[in-house]
Amino acid sequence: MGVAPELYALLQDLGADPGAIIAEAGLDPRLFDNPRNLVSVVVLGNFLHLCAERTNCPHLGLLAGQRATLDSLRLVGSLMKASETLGAALRALEAHLKIQNRGAVVHLEVESGVAILSFAPYEPMGKGAGYICEGGLATAVRAIRELCVSDWAPTEVLIPRREPADAGPYRRFFRAPIRFNEETAAVVFPAGLLSWQLPGASTASGMMVPSWLRGPRGVPTRVGSSRWFARMSCSTWCLDVRTPATRSLAQTFR
Repeated sequence: MGVAPELYALLQDLGADPGAIIAEAGLDPRLFDNPRNLVSVVVLGNFLHLCAERTNCPHLGLLAGQRATLDSLRLVGSLMKASETLGAALRALEAHLKIQNRGAVVHLEVESGVAILSFAPYEPMGKGAGYICEGGLATAVRAIRELCVSDWAPTEVLIPRREPADAGPYRRFFRAPIRFNEETAAVVFPAGLLSWQLPGASTASGMMVPSWLRGPRGVPTRVGSSRWFARMSCSTWCLDVRTPATRSLAQTFR
């Protein structure tokens, strides 16, 4: 799980015992030893739901997502830093994150001067679907702020979860109108921002893209527009739905 250290520290900051919650969830503590360890999206969703209950923190996914960084995205984060523009960075995320993780999809759509970065899983997320979605959106906004300016704010944020009694933490972090109870998890912003020149491109322009991230004739692979929504939190959470082991583990939470 890519943000395992951050999630572990978050639970401690909220006054909880991470080890006790991990044990209650029936998870192997070694999952948190390495950010490259994989866990199914259903298991993660149920674990986050349990964490939110035990800490009495309904916006736990938001807090976890805003602690993520480009480094949490590993190689894809490095490719984003090496991009010349924000648009190229987000296209790199859309195109290449599938190589590292297969839990959900990211999609960048531009229409009538509006850009929409959206997020959705390949399969049900369990009880904690809302926490994963809001965590992915927080990670996306954090990444854009890291690439551009720290006080950047989207035009609007769509979250597919019931509006909490206190929406203050969401408004303070996103600094934008929040629409809850939506079918889609998405961040909306002016398409002009996609041409924002990134300062890191000049220093990272010599970065080599591994062959396994390239398509035919060395062209970086792309994700077709039909593969909707977001991989953003997938790299953050290190989700994987491919292996029999993770599918078997998920059955204990169904």
